[in-house]
Amino acid sequence: MRDDEKQVALEVEVGQLRIRNMDLKLKLDRLSAALKDSREREAQAVIALEKEKEEVAREVEAGQWRIKQMDLQVTIKKLREELKTRTEEHAAEVAQLKAQVQQNSLEGGGAGSKKWRRAE
Repeated sequence: MRDDEKQVALEVEVGQLRIRNMDLKLKLDRLSAALKDSREREAQAVIALEKEKEEVAREVEAGQWRIKQMDLQVTIKKLREELKTRTEEHAAEVAQLKAQVQQNSLEGGGAGSKKWRRAE
């Protein structure tokens, strides 16, 4: 092979290497852009997930307050029912005691009565 042919062959090889290098640079640029885009999407996804997490946390807290409120309502209802029952029981006891006092008065069993003085 002559020097001219060698020179041409080298120039062709250099040209092919330059083309290959340009292709690789383009591929690198595309990959870099894709990576950057991917990172941006990932960051946006993380931000969206954080917002969703905060919203769910607020909903959980609101639900817990609602549960507490409902528990208190149930407790209040039970206490009212118990108070009503006790009030009715006490009213019945008071009525019974009044009846006994009245009966004792009718029978003359009071402290100033003759029966009382005789018992002393």
